[in-house]
Amino acid sequence: MLSTDADRSETARAASPRGSTLQWKVVGCAVLAVGIALVAVLQGMAGNGSWRQPFFYDEMWRVDFIRSSRPIDRMLTHDTPIPIGWVELMRLLTAPLPYRPVVFRAAAIGWMLFGVGVLAVLFARIIERAPAGRSWVERASSREWPAWMSAPVPMLAAPVGVGLAFFTPAVTGFTQWFNNYTFEIAYLAVLVLAAEELDRSRRWPFPTLCTLVALAPLMVLGALFAVPALVLGAAWWIFHDTDGRDRRRPRLLALVGASAVAGGFGVLEWVKVYKPVSAKPSISSFWIDKGASLGGPDSIFTLLAHTADQLTSGLVGPAISGGNGTVRAVGTVVLLASIVTGAVVVGRRWPLVLFMVGSAWALTIVASAVFRWPMTIERVNVCWQIFFFAMAGVGLARAVLWFTPKHASLAIPAFVLLFAAMWFPPYDPAPETFARNLTYDLERVANSPAQRNVVFQYHYYGHFYADNELINTPRGDKRFDIVPQLDDDRSLFSPLDGVLRDQQVKSGDLVWCLMPWELGVDTQLACRFDDPTKLEPVIDERGRGSVIKAYRVR
Repeated sequence: MLSTDADRSETARAASPRGSTLQWKVVGCAVLAVGIALVAVLQGMAGNGSWRQPFFYDEMWRVDFIRSSRPIDRMLTHDTPIPIGWVELMRLLTAPLPYRPVVFRAAAIGWMLFGVGVLAVLFARIIERAPAGRSWVERASSREWPAWMSAPVPMLAAPVGVGLAFFTPAVTGFTQWFNNYTFEIAYLAVLVLAAEELDRSRRWPFPTLCTLVALAPLMVLGALFAVPALVLGAAWWIFHDTDGRDRRRPRLLALVGASAVAGGFGVLEWVKVYKPVSAKPSISSFWIDKGASLGGPDSIFTLLAHTADQLTSGLVGPAISGGNGTVRAVGTVVLLASIVTGAVVVGRRWPLVLFMVGSAWALTIVASAVFRWPMTIERVNVCWQIFFFAMAGVGLARAVLWFTPKHASLAIPAFVLLFAAMWFPPYDPAPETFARNLTYDLERVANSPAQRNVVFQYHYYGHFYADNELINTPRGDKRFDIVPQLDDDRSLFSPLDGVLRDQQVKSGDLVWCLMPWELGVDTQLACRFDDPTKLEPVIDERGRGSVIKAYRVR
């Protein structure tokens, strides 16, 4: 599965006389990958200085966790699971950092840059491997060029593959802010690199792989679906490494032990954290309604179609999806050809990557169907999905080198033109998609002096926070009835007298309206009553990026 003995010996013979060439290729790939990543970061920063904006909803509760004195208690009441080990690690690493969005986002970008650099080195090493048999195209092209002219292949393929992966809409959109996704990309990249280096080095790869496997359930979520394939690949290497027969038993015991530790951590987290989270109506019904989990009227075929749509939306930029018929047709053909070519090029050299991506996708779908896992393939699972994108980039770079002189300086312009036409979508932070500072609002509501509170929670995702902070978190004998705004429902922007009658409010109850700034002009339409004489205004203020209103029922 990793490589045969003949492959390893051929690779060693090919690499040994050109050690210096290999070194500059690996280093060059890493430098180019970091440069591509920096360009992407600058592209993301073009949105009106978005780095300095208040925390977005998707990152705010993560920052709250790692800054909280009791993060595990908060996690047990939250609707979205995150790795416990990641929380504690971030608490340790960010403790001396000032509490500012730009600082935390810079830390997240640091993890992303590290992961991108590791991916570049990984794909450079994969391309260096001798393929298991050579196609007629490779035989024909190799006759015309000296051996040293093959250097541009990994030199170009690795950064192009990683750059293409990073510039796709899905990856760009979810690695901008402070979250555990950038950390997962780095974690899985190191884990896969360790597996790839097993038959190259006798020192660091195997202990590193075992350690990362054992700690995986504590550190990552989406990457867990890629771990079984890597464990099987390591087992294959143990039994087929003829130079290490005397170490076969201790290695196998170490791998089994690491898997057992990972399994124990996984069961503990599932029972204590993820199962209670997935069982909450607020999260399970949300993903069922979105078609990302089974449990409603949709079938497994609907779920499979949903995953295909998510993968397509993550790959295709606006030049294809929004172009005319010719652009869309040509772009689609080039895209499919790049995916197939990349899969062939990488698969013939190291098929474990194909097995890892395919099994991770299948396990993700199974987990979504069986466990109501929030199967957002373009987001939660972006850590292993980036390998799929990178393979497409490798295929594109390899095809460019087939039709151009084999020198990177001539091949790169051809790729840049194709890249600009197909990919490079301008990244818009789209702040209206994100609800900011909802936890600040909910702290005010939680401290309400009234025994009963009716809460009008404006914003599509606001009810997640309201459920967590007001219902799932014990608040003594206080009662909170949440009336959420859901998807395209506009009923909360009409007079709310009828809703209050349905809630059977009584004298002394408090009625709250929480309106984040994303509502814009709709703020004027929210929280209105035909007969306001029955309500006594007690709070009307602008909080941290939001409007808070409260009324006492007369």
